[in-house]
Amino acid sequence: MNHPGDTNKMVDTPISDSTPHNVADLGMLCRRLERELNCTQKRTKRLEDWKESALEIEREWNANAIATMLGGKPGESQRKVIQREVPKLLARIKRLEEAGDGLSMWVCPEYKSDPANIALQNWRKAKEDKL
Repeated sequence: MNHPGDTNKMVDTPISDSTPHNVADLGMLCRRLERELNCTQKRTKRLEDWKESALEIEREWNANAIATMLGGKPGESQRKVIQREVPKLLARIKRLEEAGDGLSMWVCPEYKSDPANIALQNWRKAKEDKL
């Protein structure tokens, strides 16, 4: 049963009961409802697809192995370990990128065979390979 002010509940009375019963108005109402239904079905399909892709990723990875690599202790929640450690890793990557960018200012690009220049080129390639 719906209560006054409930906007997220289904209405017991069909919308057509509150619409004038002439053919033009009912036709417009039917077209509007059909568009809304199509939009809702598309949104539902996108959400179902997103959920399935998220579940597929979940099935493919080994959360236990990842949590162990991140330093999780036996019995500790894998998700908590991952949630705790991944932001730290991302922050570390950002600091390394900033440090590498700062060091790259000191490399002379004219000396292509110079080890520092080769390291700079490797740095730029690695930086392009984002997660």
